[in-house]
Amino acid sequence: MEGKNKFNTYVVSFDYPSSYSSVFLRLRSLMYDMN
Repeated sequence: MEGKNKFNTYVVSFDYPSSYSSVFLRLRSLMYDMN
């Protein structure tokens, strides 16, 4: 389990820019849905 957690954090840190942009796009689409 610990090894899997370490692997997940590594993948997240390695894939940080794309994940951050995807979250930003998701938030923006949510704001569009509210209008």
